[in-house]
Amino acid sequence: MSIILSIQLGLLVGVILLAYNLCRRRFTTERLLPLPPGPKRIPFLGNVHQMPFERQHIKFSEWASHYGDLIYLQAFHKPLLVIDTLQTANELLEKRSAKYSSRPHTVVLTDFIGWDATMALLPYGDTWRMHKKWFLSSFREKTLPTRYQLQCEETRRLVIGFLDDPNAYMSHIKRFASAISGRVAYGATLNDRLNRLMEDLLAVTVEAGAISATLFDFLPFLPYMPSWLPVASKKARFTEYRPVVRELQMATYKHVEKDEERSSFVGSLFEEAARDEKNRVELERQAIGAGIQLFGATVDTTTAVVSALLLAMVLHPEVCRKAQKEIDEVLGNSRLPDFSDRPLLPYLECLIRETYRWRPPVPLATVHLLICDDEYRGYRIPKDTIVIPNVWSMSRNAALYPDPERFYPERFEEMDELTRDSADPRRYIFGFGRRTCPGRHFADASVWIIAASLLSVFDIGKAHDAAGQEITPSGQMEPGLISHPEPFVCEIRPRSSKAVGLINQMREELAM
Repeated sequence: MSIILSIQLGLLVGVILLAYNLCRRRFTTERLLPLPPGPKRIPFLGNVHQMPFERQHIKFSEWASHYGDLIYLQAFHKPLLVIDTLQTANELLEKRSAKYSSRPHTVVLTDFIGWDATMALLPYGDTWRMHKKWFLSSFREKTLPTRYQLQCEETRRLVIGFLDDPNAYMSHIKRFASAISGRVAYGATLNDRLNRLMEDLLAVTVEAGAISATLFDFLPFLPYMPSWLPVASKKARFTEYRPVVRELQMATYKHVEKDEERSSFVGSLFEEAARDEKNRVELERQAIGAGIQLFGATVDTTTAVVSALLLAMVLHPEVCRKAQKEIDEVLGNSRLPDFSDRPLLPYLECLIRETYRWRPPVPLATVHLLICDDEYRGYRIPKDTIVIPNVWSMSRNAALYPDPERFYPERFEEMDELTRDSADPRRYIFGFGRRTCPGRHFADASVWIIAASLLSVFDIGKAHDAAGQEITPSGQMEPGLISHPEPFVCEIRPRSSKAVGLINQMREELAM
């Protein structure tokens, strides 16, 4: 008995010593390792007083020139880490994705508005993995051809709209994005009422990313303050959108009921939920959230990218002409492009890459959350650090993109294949690691078919004022989570009578 007791005591002492050494090592590491560099913090506020209300990506880039590509900040008690280069983003968000793939809780969107069943906001876990599986099974690259016909149809309607009313080009782009999102998500285009509800939800989502809204995340007591207090006044405004989410949820049920074949994205998820009676209600609720995310993300980002492409064509007519020349050589002015032409149009591919780089639609990628303490380059990064990839700064890497403010598609032609692949903006504009957008291939295909089709039949240039003088757009972008060009006018006209004939022929075919 005494031998057994001695062994047990020895094991207990060993465990205690091991735990002590681990704790001491962790304490020593935390005490000795510094935090990443960053601007000086002050009590309570941290760095809040130094952060601009708009275009934070530019300020972060300025700080990076002084502190390096890892910038440590604090917003009140919350630690933030800005990543300024693609290499570091890959090191942390790709190679260490098990640690960096969660999301911080967003009080406004989840608690006030009730938009909690959406993959973009879900923390890393089983529900998020379920959403990711849904999206990957429907939008993986090898499934793209199944939606080519749909993308071509809606692009042709877009082209017809440009011919009929070129001054309303933004409305036509939004209609395209809404129609294709609705047909993929629900099997039908949404009516005007639901489109307005979606637009309202997208607008409040952008507003929820503003500094004034994120205060609810950084100050734990603020959500419990009365709405009539100035500091918490926005709470009432955000809670007004809960009925919008509920109405969208009910509308989804109606759309799915009409989709008898269950061929749409949400319809197929409802069919899957029906086979699990125990969890059916919750699975359907999650499927509705997935559909809303698919619609919302597609509409706003597609509109931003296509409008930026048009802006580039207005400001750089020589690029427009060069792309048209390549398209003409392949198509012979006899038809509109289809996806089989994509490998034959390398300059157009460079043009699209340069559009992504020149005006990235999301200057600051959606934030990640570190779920445990980490160490990198001799710095300690505390658990629960909110990680912010500065996509805009990555797109301005002068070593990779000389003269980065210049719109110059030829930069990709001048690279060797390995460099061109590593410099492809699609490696960072769609997110990082396990949080990379699963619909990126579908979104990129939509941008390509729009660009190819519009350039094949339209000249796009500067508009003229009443005195005949050219009107040059500012080229600046509006502030916001998703970056759109400032409103601009342009001149869109058919390249020839033959182009008009091709468009009218398409009109007749779509009417059949």
